[in-house]
Amino acid sequence: MARPTQKPCARRRHTVKGSVSRTRKIFHVMVFFVTLALVTNSLIGERGLFASLAARQQYRQLVDHIQALTRENAELRAKAHRLKVDPRAVEEIARQELDLIMPGEIMFLFHDTPAVRAHIKTRHPGPSASRSKLSQYPPRH
Repeated sequence: MARPTQKPCARRRHTVKGSVSRTRKIFHVMVFFVTLALVTNSLIGERGLFASLAARQQYRQLVDHIQALTRENAELRAKAHRLKVDPRAVEEIARQELDLIMPGEIMFLFHDTPAVRAHIKTRHPGPSASRSKLSQYPPRH
């Protein structure tokens, strides 16, 4: 009778070993997927590597933009100070931006467009023109 009791024990050990190795396989697969999820999250996630790199690049761009605005502010402050102190600066701005002139000055407006250039070329040919074309103009005295 000793034998029948040994066979079920051997079978149980074998089934216990099989379930242990199966449990280990399941555990290893679960660890693999959890590790894969963590690595993916650390690369692509909200605070992952790619997001950090993009944030650093945006930071550098913003720092450059702030420096450009700081330089522009300094230039505008210097221009405002010059306008307060130097009357010639006010006159220069009035002439450039408002097209104002001083009393007694004459303003000439020149429009240099392709149509005007073509009109000038047909009416007043250059030095390479023939004498016959130049003879149509009356002599100056």
